[in-house]
Amino acid sequence: MKAISLIFLLWLIFLPISEAFSKIVVPNANRTLSAWIQSINRTTGDVIITGGDTRGPSTPTLTFTWVWGDGTSNNGFFPQTKKYADKNRKYVVKVISNYPNNEKDSVEVVVDFTTVTTVRTLSAWVQSINRATGDVIITGVDSRGPSTPTLTFTWIWGDGTSNNGFFPQAKKYVDKNRNYVVKVISNYPNNEKDSVEVVVDFTTLNLGGVAVSGIQQAAQTLISTQTIPPNTNVTYQAGNSIKLEGTFNAKTGSVFKAEIIENITNGLLSFSFLKAINPTLHDDIILNVNPNRSSYLITLPTGTDISALKPTFTILPLSELKVNNVSQASGVTAQDFRNGAVTYRITKENAISYDFTIELSVQVNILTVEDAVKAFMTKYNVPGMSVAITKDERLVYAKGYGLADKEQGLPVTNHSIFRVGSVSKAITGVAAMKLVNEGRLNLDQKVFGIGGILGSTYGTQPYTPQLEQITVRHLLSHTAGSDAWNHLWTYNPTRIDPFYQPEWINLTQAQVLSATIDNRPVTEPPGTKMVYSNVGIGFVGRIIEKITGMSYEKYVQDSILKPIGISSASMRIGKGTLAERVPNEVTYYNPYPGYDQPYAFPIERMDAQGAWITTSINLAKLLVHADGYTNKKDIFSNTNRQQMVTPVKYGIAPNLISGWYGLGWFVSQNSDAYWHSGGLAGTAAYWMRIYGWTFAICINTREGGDFYVDIDKLCYQMTNNLTLNTFIKGDQFDVYYK
Repeated sequence: MKAISLIFLLWLIFLPISEAFSKIVVPNANRTLSAWIQSINRTTGDVIITGGDTRGPSTPTLTFTWVWGDGTSNNGFFPQTKKYADKNRKYVVKVISNYPNNEKDSVEVVVDFTTVTTVRTLSAWVQSINRATGDVIITGVDSRGPSTPTLTFTWIWGDGTSNNGFFPQAKKYVDKNRNYVVKVISNYPNNEKDSVEVVVDFTTLNLGGVAVSGIQQAAQTLISTQTIPPNTNVTYQAGNSIKLEGTFNAKTGSVFKAEIIENITNGLLSFSFLKAINPTLHDDIILNVNPNRSSYLITLPTGTDISALKPTFTILPLSELKVNNVSQASGVTAQDFRNGAVTYRITKENAISYDFTIELSVQVNILTVEDAVKAFMTKYNVPGMSVAITKDERLVYAKGYGLADKEQGLPVTNHSIFRVGSVSKAITGVAAMKLVNEGRLNLDQKVFGIGGILGSTYGTQPYTPQLEQITVRHLLSHTAGSDAWNHLWTYNPTRIDPFYQPEWINLTQAQVLSATIDNRPVTEPPGTKMVYSNVGIGFVGRIIEKITGMSYEKYVQDSILKPIGISSASMRIGKGTLAERVPNEVTYYNPYPGYDQPYAFPIERMDAQGAWITTSINLAKLLVHADGYTNKKDIFSNTNRQQMVTPVKYGIAPNLISGWYGLGWFVSQNSDAYWHSGGLAGTAAYWMRIYGWTFAICINTREGGDFYVDIDKLCYQMTNNLTLNTFIKGDQFDVYYK
């Protein structure tokens, strides 16, 4: 009702000096209207309200509208008599004075039967109020006795202060942009008490905070560059909208009628937990308040103490917020959220109550997960690792284990950044399929030679006929170069990847790709054999650059990662040396001596096939946008996703073989699972989606033997015999991606 009263105070007229300008007209900063209860009888329900307006007598030059708080209203002069049927509740009566020059004033009177035994003897009302100075004078009377020591009064001013004293009482408020409910309590010697509430509302003295067409307007501000057309939405600071109806007529000064079109139905305007008040929080937690919502689940970071959190909230004027019938003070009253949802009840000025629940969800250690991870780390002497698990696209578990840097004793956290090795190939697969989804890339386009996407950019012509037959699909599925582009190579006599070949270690990325074409010619028809190839995926990165006109890294960051909230600082192409580590990047530990060492190669040359660095949570976040489920929007269509994760057939028709790889992903022929492992000297990663679960694991070492087999087993061990109820109720993505 408070917001509605503001609407009826909005009048828009043209200034006489110009037909092109309009002005927001507001009442004076001093209220001229007063109203108070003359008598109230709980037995009969009869109430008499009287008062006056200093601008004029009770004649047709000054009329009053009465809104009684029970759905009825009428026009009439002071005093007014009302009979209420329900005598067990509180009503807020609005009295609106209508002066001929369209200046309006209003005041609210609280008719509260719940504080009356039979007949109330106490009355109180606002004698004067001034928004400019904050000064208020309240006066009144109690028919039981004079203002002597036999009858005393307690004043509770609604701003945390109180005092004892007789009528009248003066008060200066500091905050003149809100309303206060003042309670006056009479204390009679025989312990009979009576009380009455008086509304001190500064907000109806000035209509500041009006926005027209989305542009904030100060009170009495001239809008010199626009008129306000019919049906323009005007939004009040209290969160309501009105619709203006009518037509402008500068000559006659016609005004618009204001009609409410949206109202806050439950009384809750805002609700938050602020770090300044709750030092255990990592950040402010701000709820997106919805008037049609009755429950809120808030996910907080691991380790947050929720035993005594103090919410900060705003509610509609004349409303009260309680928990278990105990009044709540914004930023003051603490609640223990450890035992589940806390129910808050708002009672609005019309005595209608609304309940909403706040539940805080904080991850706790799960023994099954902890035991599985620690057993794996012990078996392989893992310095540190990071795990992120999602279920139904919610991040239900995320934790760092061990050390990110053994020498400095720095722990792995959820913000620790790891090299992910060949998991980069799956990221490249996602990027390529996004271009396919957009119609910018065809999987069956030729790559090399005349008409090919890359043309003759790499290597020396003439190309072999087999090279010119390679398509994008061949590159993504490792069916392009066959043995010539194997990630291992028999060379003097070591089998080694081209990007690790000693003679090419100082070449640029483009030079390595050209040298591969020239020195390791493709002589087998593409599509006939599946041979895992770093070089092939490297060429896909160059295709993405050719089509987008951007670097491979920037395209992925800007077009895929940024829209889903992943920052370029936390997911990027890594560098080769220890000195080039980025903030939060772990140190890599290789247990084996020899040529292949963590900081011996310029890994940035292997961007598309092996050089991404990121957090396990980022990997989980990216995968829930490429998993085919519907809770979070995917990067591409489900049709394109199915193409990406369908086993590619290879061989010589009609004897084709269904392979173990899709387009950038290892895929299962017997389930809906797809995954990719990754590894470089001193690092390992694993990324899998299966039956509604996703797993992202990053490790700062790499071992041999059954190391990767045991990582795969770890995903199952961490969730073995666990129900979803074991995990956090909320979605921790809400914590990490604002």
